[in-house]
Amino acid sequence: MKRTMTPLLCVVVAGFCASAEASLITRLASDNATIQNAGPRTGANGKAGYNMEGSNNGSFSSFGVADFNFSSLHFTGPVTSVTAAVLKLTQFNAAFSATTGVSVYLASDTTDSIQPTFSPFVDQNAFAPPPVDGLASVDPGLFNFAFDPSYLLGSGTYVKLANGAADNYTLTFTGAALTNILNALNTGGTLRLVTTADAATGAATYAGYTNSNPLLPGPTLSFVTDATVIPVPEPASAVLLGVTLIGLVGFRRSQRR
Repeated sequence: MKRTMTPLLCVVVAGFCASAEASLITRLASDNATIQNAGPRTGANGKAGYNMEGSNNGSFSSFGVADFNFSSLHFTGPVTSVTAAVLKLTQFNAAFSATTGVSVYLASDTTDSIQPTFSPFVDQNAFAPPPVDGLASVDPGLFNFAFDPSYLLGSGTYVKLANGAADNYTLTFTGAALTNILNALNTGGTLRLVTTADAATGAATYAGYTNSNPLLPGPTLSFVTDATVIPVPEPASAVLLGVTLIGLVGFRRSQRR
């Protein structure tokens, strides 16, 4: 007699199969840097912190760079759209923190290092006067293209609150920026974002990806795609699936006998 899968196996297997037509992707930054006049900030807070500081901060004038890697994501088909994108930055404040507008851009250079002593990038106030803020403070090497307005993804305002307060910046991917993120998703590549302080007196101070406080997560990017992520089984679940499959094979062999 022909046997079908047991109900238990059906449930287990179904748990590993995609059932929705879209996916909410949430990724913690895989790396970040605060790029100052002399290059990426050194020391533990170079990664545990993530700052954007205006030109009035002198040698501490800085912009932020955050990388998001998608190599661990696998989809049921090609990703063709990205919507409802939000960059969440968690406040990690200091005495010098000060209100500022913050803008978020997409960098096209995702290969050059953002590590201290190895990075070619510097805040452009290293070459002042005159002092510069916003996009003008960003090293042009991060944009190896004639600047496209679509690379400005969104903006908002940092106002100093308590540590752990979340600032959510709504992002819109269109044109060249949309092409860039779709390519990163479909090839398992890296998306690199640049954040700037748009006021000379401003200093937006956030947590970086190595921050040891679980209440202070680093830069986190969330968005919706039109393709479904293929889930990776947790180790315990994978063992259960394997045991169930072995049991099924043994059951079918006993029936044949």
